[in-house]
Amino acid sequence: MVRAAPGRFVPSRLIYGLARLLGDAPRAEEALRSYHWGGQPLPLYPEAGLAGAPSPVVAYSRFCRRVKEIADEHYRLSAIGKTKAPHQSLREPVLAEARKFWPEITSEEALRKELSARFDTVISFERWGLEFGRRVLDEERVFEQYGRTARVRFVVVDSMVSNGYVSWLSDGRSIVGGWAGPPMTQVRREDALRGWMALSDPEHKQEFERLIARASAEDDAAARKNPYGYLEGLMLRMVRRSLQDLLAALQAKGLAGAQLRLAFLAESQRQLVSCVQAHEARRLIDGSSTQGAQREMNAALSQVLFGPSPAVCLSGILGPNIGARDNGSGEGNGRIMQGIVAWLEAHTDEVKGLDRTRPLLPQFDLLRDQQIRAAFRSMDPLAQPSSPAVHE
Repeated sequence: MVRAAPGRFVPSRLIYGLARLLGDAPRAEEALRSYHWGGQPLPLYPEAGLAGAPSPVVAYSRFCRRVKEIADEHYRLSAIGKTKAPHQSLREPVLAEARKFWPEITSEEALRKELSARFDTVISFERWGLEFGRRVLDEERVFEQYGRTARVRFVVVDSMVSNGYVSWLSDGRSIVGGWAGPPMTQVRREDALRGWMALSDPEHKQEFERLIARASAEDDAAARKNPYGYLEGLMLRMVRRSLQDLLAALQAKGLAGAQLRLAFLAESQRQLVSCVQAHEARRLIDGSSTQGAQREMNAALSQVLFGPSPAVCLSGILGPNIGARDNGSGEGNGRIMQGIVAWLEAHTDEVKGLDRTRPLLPQFDLLRDQQIRAAFRSMDPLAQPSSPAVHE
């Protein structure tokens, strides 16, 4: 499986651990290449400490296993009502365990610094539980939007020893995807594999197309009830468009087979990170002067305008929370739907294939990339001529 269909986390880690036990270096490298989607082959813990590793690596691997046991037991007791303590009460047991391995570590800050420097570890005690993983990306970039700049530090983690209570309770079906920080941190997931399978596997592709057809058949009726609401068919068609565009671009480079698969997974991850970075940069640019739905709307506009491609960065904006009264994101996305419809009304003659007798929002996917950006730019306060440029 790892050789023929690389990229899955669990089989890759299993083969890596077995290869370490057997001293099979080529197979261990193959497993790392699969796990990291062709990227830098960083070692995996606790598997790296199974055989032939230096004693510090063995100690860290054992510590990882003990932390997992501590966290999982804490989550189990929380699930059955045996403890009323908040999940961040994991702090003391984890620190006590760390002192067994490294007596010189006397505080949470010391633990965080030591393990970060030696093993690229990220440890964060949050209200939803313990976040403990391995840092695979730590990038700081300066973004410019409309003459204004923002410095964004973004971290990606994986190999999660613990990813919070909900992730444990649901067996990974509903997981913590990241947290705001600083720095802003994202948990690396296998979502890109579903996209790959939807394009490359005949059974998955057929099911994906059936789902799109079924949902799309209901879009017009839903839009007649709410011209600015969530349309599942539209969302899925834009997802398909982003996946097809990416696959075509990689195939144009001559990639094929396992090499194409790994490149697709890695580039999907890179594009997702770029969308989030553009979103966060706008939040920093707006600062405290913009709040609530307008703040979230501006950030969503920027991720489409300054992200890698509109279709890639639209998935969250076209999601089920459109119009919801949440942290401002749902309401902001609702305003964007209104802006899209207004732009379509004003530019009907420019959209090839648009049917004026049908609701407009379900036809949004007829727009070319430059038209999508034009529609989003028309809603952005900083893109308007009256908005002065400010350099920070």
